[in-house]
Amino acid sequence: MVNEQQTHLLLDDELDELYGNLDYTRTLFFDVTLLDNPTLNGQFVSSQIAIDHNQYTRDDKVYQANYCAGLRILDISRIAEGIATEEAFFQVQETCPTNPGFSGAWSNYPYFPSRTIAVQSIERGLFLLKYNMAPTATPTFQPTGPTAPPTFRPTAVPTTASPTSEIPTEFPLFQAAETNNAMEATVDYTINVCPGTRLAFSLCPEDGATRVGDTYLRLFDAAGIDIANNDDACQTASKITHLFDQPCQTYTLKHGCFSINSCSGQTKIIDLTPPTSTASPTVVATTAPTAVVTAAPTAAVTVAPTTVPGTTNAPTLGGPPATFLTFETSFTDSAQTNTVDVEFIACGGDNYKFSLCGHTESGDTYLRLKDAVTNIDVSANDDSCGLVSEIDYEFPSGGCRRYKLVQGCYGSQSCKGTTHVINNNPTPATASPTFSPTVSPTDSPTAAPTATSTATPTATPTVAPTVAPSLAIPPAFPPFSASNTADATINTVINTVNVCHGTVVEFATCNEGKVCNGDTFLRLYDAANHQIASNDDRCGFCSRIKHTFTGPCQTYSLHQGCFRETNCGGQVKLKHYPSDHFILPI
Repeated sequence: MVNEQQTHLLLDDELDELYGNLDYTRTLFFDVTLLDNPTLNGQFVSSQIAIDHNQYTRDDKVYQANYCAGLRILDISRIAEGIATEEAFFQVQETCPTNPGFSGAWSNYPYFPSRTIAVQSIERGLFLLKYNMAPTATPTFQPTGPTAPPTFRPTAVPTTASPTSEIPTEFPLFQAAETNNAMEATVDYTINVCPGTRLAFSLCPEDGATRVGDTYLRLFDAAGIDIANNDDACQTASKITHLFDQPCQTYTLKHGCFSINSCSGQTKIIDLTPPTSTASPTVVATTAPTAVVTAAPTAAVTVAPTTVPGTTNAPTLGGPPATFLTFETSFTDSAQTNTVDVEFIACGGDNYKFSLCGHTESGDTYLRLKDAVTNIDVSANDDSCGLVSEIDYEFPSGGCRRYKLVQGCYGSQSCKGTTHVINNNPTPATASPTFSPTVSPTDSPTAAPTATSTATPTATPTVAPTVAPSLAIPPAFPPFSASNTADATINTVINTVNVCHGTVVEFATCNEGKVCNGDTFLRLYDAANHQIASNDDRCGFCSRIKHTFTGPCQTYSLHQGCFRETNCGGQVKLKHYPSDHFILPI
């Protein structure tokens, strides 16, 4: 079934759940704007264990009759980004078997002018339903504060977690083979997690886990985005430590093996959340239950940067500490895995030197300074003083942000040291206004600068302060070459661009002078490091992404890589169209 714009195909495999290839009902999305070159651009995985069957689209909804899961209604307004969300469901069966079976809803018809939906149950006959769409956004999980239940069903019941969900101590045993670094044929387990929680998923023996073979773990959020992964944290065993900062939802940990090897094991789950964390959703809900849903967890950093719930080093606005804890590690692939990371907050104009010179006990060190939100390198150093590392960095303007220092060793070597931080900021003078007053000081010389105007300063941006909306979109990125990028997930060449709401941008290595060598792969990420679009072969083996940006002004990053383990190169050229520009479909 295609959407009404006939740009995307929605495809279900009726028997994959029955034969055990998948644990949950899955719908695949294919971009068919080029009929001779359709591409997979996303999927929706339900929380239900049921066989999928007939589905029909109307407007920006798809109506699915999924046997024992009943009628399922998905919002596909963001299908171009590979995203769908479940809005409502109706169960036609009172009870369902544990395993998927052919009982329940067989088909449905959503095309009556009255918008009545007809659903056919194999056992119980015909149901006529009316879907009353909520006029406003509904909560993404059930608040714990109110005593009365909501008057309508939340929009994301199947994919969200209860704020009071308990964290298990381990997942069941798994056994896998030929998973291509946990990218296919994986064994998947889900877990409900809320913001402020910090968890470690470990197959390391020192954490009490068992495993055989060379393992690989990947952690995905409810939208199907890979948010963390690891190969060898402890020799050939995997471990992911992650601070969850998104709204309560169901995450998936995919268990696999390195390359085409076989492996098995049982993952231990270690709750590292500080007991004094202020991110308890039950406390927030009792105070203002409706605010739990709309409050973006990452906004706490830019609004009140003195506190970042859930971080182990409790960064403050004053910047990093003078000395980090001594670290010791090995096999970090030049500070890209198995690293010792420390988070802190720095503001625009701050200047710090992070130095291991004279403070390294052994080995060849490697330091990387990253934006903690986007996980993108802002600076890196291998050998500043002999085999020892040092980074001297002035943080860019645009407010205060979370950063992290990633401490590791060169190549696969071992190293140990203590990073010292030298504050290069000038000694602050007397308090000065944080923005220029809109009224000339000579107009009211006796008043404090911050009181010269009671109106909001005209210079205050109305969008995210980290982006300058007036920055032009470049016509092209520099030429790139890459290899062994695993479909642009590692070892990529990254370029950034500032884009505002409503702009349409095309990133292409093909057509009209845009060329590529080899089989390229492009992935587009927003400032929160969420993948919002990707493409492999839009024109031959060359890649092209055309995306309408719906978020506020921010810095996006394009990850340029190659298909699987191949070598490739090229140059991405950009075309952009303003929001009021008429775009013909491609």
